[in-house]
Amino acid sequence: MAADIPSAEPMRSAYLTLSVDSDSEAERIYAALSDGGRPLMPMQETFFASRFGQVRDRFGINWMILHERPMPPPNNNLGLLGRAESELCPSYFPVLLVSLRSTCLIT
Repeated sequence: MAADIPSAEPMRSAYLTLSVDSDSEAERIYAALSDGGRPLMPMQETFFASRFGQVRDRFGINWMILHERPMPPPNNNLGLLGRAESELCPSYFPVLLVSLRSTCLIT
């Protein structure tokens, strides 16, 4: 659903996220949205994506563009207390689980 609201302020804390299939596609889209807009975070490699950047387009819409890293295969090793890591850490955020696997505590 969308609406045209006269005199409305553009969104500043909301971002549209666009996940793409390649680094080159992420770079292309980032450049297109930056044209006439404002880069908020340069396109770069991060711990969760091979390409990630944030930009505000010429219409004031904030975008996050990313090409995610492939997820590693499941780890079936037993971790802390002899229990599988998946039992100890929430699986809602698999990227964080991979990054913080050694420091995750029982919640």
